[in-house]
Amino acid sequence: MDTMLIWGVVIAGIGGAWLLVTAFRESVLWGLGSLFVPFVALIFVLRNFGRAWRPFLVNVIGAVLIAMSVFSTAPDSVNVPETVQRQKEFVPRVERGEISEERARREVRQTADASIGEEKSVEPPGTRSSQAGNQMASTPAPETVSAGGRQMDARHRAARMREAEAQRAQAASETEPEYRIILFAEAGRHLGKEVKVTTRKGVVRQGRLIDVQGGTLTVGRQTRTGGFTYKLTSKDVDRLEVWK
Repeated sequence: MDTMLIWGVVIAGIGGAWLLVTAFRESVLWGLGSLFVPFVALIFVLRNFGRAWRPFLVNVIGAVLIAMSVFSTAPDSVNVPETVQRQKEFVPRVERGEISEERARREVRQTADASIGEEKSVEPPGTRSSQAGNQMASTPAPETVSAGGRQMDARHRAARMREAEAQRAQAASETEPEYRIILFAEAGRHLGKEVKVTTRKGVVRQGRLIDVQGGTLTVGRQTRTGGFTYKLTSKDVDRLEVWK
């Protein structure tokens, strides 16, 4: 809390209590009226100015200090909405790729700095109240800029991830071999061919069909580290595909 405001509250409280005691000393009715009825205290001061002017003056001084503190520290909200508006304008442009994130941050920061500079140029120099107003007006700007920057970063990263996933999906669709679905009972007619087996658990096994015995398929696959085989029963297989 501002020091001037604290002193104003203290002085106004002392003046009000002093005035109330003076009213009770005059009579109980004056005291109760000053305590509970509006404007009775002012009427008491006017009718008993010789005894009540000192506490009344102290009360007025406290009220003046409170008013000066409130008006001198009132924040100016000109630059914050302008900065937020600039951020809203830059977010869709960054998502569309029209400007980079760094340039958007720089533009928002310049807008905030320009607003603060205009505020300082309007304020009368050499007054403590103007300096306090500038500090309060400029404080939210960096927080707003950083919040807007983080929001743009998150959206831009999400857009890049979606683009990368789309490119990978397109590349996979272009390079993936063409398979056709066959029945499990027809597997024996495709020995030595490239097959792709999808199990009921969603696992895909791909390789060359080596052997079919009863209800079991043997699929082999050769890698750089060596070869290995899979044995899959008809109960395990959900879909069987063979290279066209």
